[in-house]
Amino acid sequence: MPIITVSNLKGGTGKTSVAVNLAAGLTRRAGPQGDPVVVVDFDPQGNALKTISGTTQYTNAESLAAAIADDDLLDLLGLTRPTAVSLVRRAPEPWYPNLHFVPCREMMLVEVRRRLPAIENRAALMRTALHALAEHFQYVVVDTGPSIDDLLVSIFAATDYIVVPVEMDENAIEGAARITKKVAEVAGASARPRIVGYVANKFMSQRIGDRNAIESLRQLFAKQVYDTIIPHNIDIRYSQAARSDIYRFAPKSPAAAALALMVEETLQRIAKLEASPSRARKS
Repeated sequence: MPIITVSNLKGGTGKTSVAVNLAAGLTRRAGPQGDPVVVVDFDPQGNALKTISGTTQYTNAESLAAAIADDDLLDLLGLTRPTAVSLVRRAPEPWYPNLHFVPCREMMLVEVRRRLPAIENRAALMRTALHALAEHFQYVVVDTGPSIDDLLVSIFAATDYIVVPVEMDENAIEGAARITKKVAEVAGASARPRIVGYVANKFMSQRIGDRNAIESLRQLFAKQVYDTIIPHNIDIRYSQAARSDIYRFAPKSPAAAALALMVEETLQRIAKLEASPSRARKS
């Protein structure tokens, strides 16, 4: 099943809010008895993890970082490599019953990221972890940090699709352009990963700069820019602080309506990509 990574190489673009509400929107769409969705937080700040679980206080043995760590680090910590599936937890109430998450301890993730350049099979470890989750869940949604490093490259190498939230400023648009270049490098002759599209986020229609930024985004990426525009709305921030998705925290808000449309457009765009001719995926 699809692995969808949310990424931009600039902080503050709303990656976490898009990732969490994409995952929540997919579970909400499926209904209480629908296929399960799992969220993976590979940003050391752990904001998606904290929003869903209410805490980032997990042990090394509970951390997804242990599944992608090198053998020497595991030996040093006295750990055996866990399977990614064994680490999955159901999101607590009041989250949707078919929403799940995988803990990832900040300190261990930082150490794993530091050691990744020396790990020959780093991409294979990441691919094994994420693809194992994809075998058990309808969707795997991955939140990432705002920097290009070996961790992000490994995530891209294991990812099917990438959604790029873009805040309305030049730096965020530049970050989106850098993501595009890096995705092309990682994909090479493969059909994966593929960019689903670029989501204009935190948009304020009364600001000339935001309207200009939308035009710049469309000039750069044309039809890859989502039709859906997510407005600047304080309810998004409040919903994260309340450990809730936007759909239940503020169901009548402009943000809830826009994010629900973003979920539908994401599925439509993925369906079109799946239907289009593509080259075989690298093994």
